[in-house]
Amino acid sequence: MPGTSRLATLGLGAILLAWLLFTGFPLYWVALTSLKSPELVARSTPTFLPFVDFQPTFRAYAAILAPGSHGFTTSMTDLWRLVRNSTIASVGGASVATLLGMLAAYALSRFRYRRVSGRTVMGLVLAQRMLPPFALGVPYFVLAFHLGVLDSPWTLAAIYAQMNLPLVIWLLYDSFADLPREVEEAALVDGCSHLGALWRVALPLARPAVLVAFLFAFVFSWNELFFALTLSLDEKTLPVQIIGRAGGPSADVAAQCMVVMLPPLAAALLVGRSLVRGLTLGAVR
Repeated sequence: MPGTSRLATLGLGAILLAWLLFTGFPLYWVALTSLKSPELVARSTPTFLPFVDFQPTFRAYAAILAPGSHGFTTSMTDLWRLVRNSTIASVGGASVATLLGMLAAYALSRFRYRRVSGRTVMGLVLAQRMLPPFALGVPYFVLAFHLGVLDSPWTLAAIYAQMNLPLVIWLLYDSFADLPREVEEAALVDGCSHLGALWRVALPLARPAVLVAFLFAFVFSWNELFFALTLSLDEKTLPVQIIGRAGGPSADVAAQCMVVMLPPLAAALLVGRSLVRGLTLGAVR
């Protein structure tokens, strides 16, 4: 019935709006706090609307570019070192995880194995993602210490690659499995190897899904705190530095959080169309 369908649409819209407000309010509050003065943050009466309840100020953001007691660091050199460490750890880890995960997902979706199905292997792969990071913190620390690679962003990149590899395989498996095999078989008949068929045929068709897998691995690596806090002594990342500055003014900490959130947010906005396409690729059978 048209009336029932319209009522269901309105109900679904109301649920989505409530969920958006529930999940988006913390982000809005952090952004709002970063625009307040310390005196306004300390007030017992909260204010919600800039230019209406208060006049916003960018003092907290200026403190990041003019490091001092309340900024990220004590010098611009340290600030750029934090950015470099976070970039190496997140981009390096996401790139390795995407490359290895792409090869593994393609192999699991195309080849048949004795006594075990691809779905069974996928279940075992996903089970590795369920392992709590706390169970691996001490072994990773001891291993990095004895290998002499403690306190290095490259060590974090290797750990992030291992951490995100199951997720990447899981995201790409269905995408490769749903691609038409006839095109790949034609490439094999023409003389391509399986690796050549992957590179020339399957990868261009599954490019949105690969981009989504890389983006997820990048976001999880960029925001990761436990391993960065455990294995970083001097070569810290941006999230670890925020934790160290958490005792400062709330507006300054909120501004630092907003700056750290910008790269993942910008990446998601730039590849928004591919993100939607990649998430739905392989969802319909």
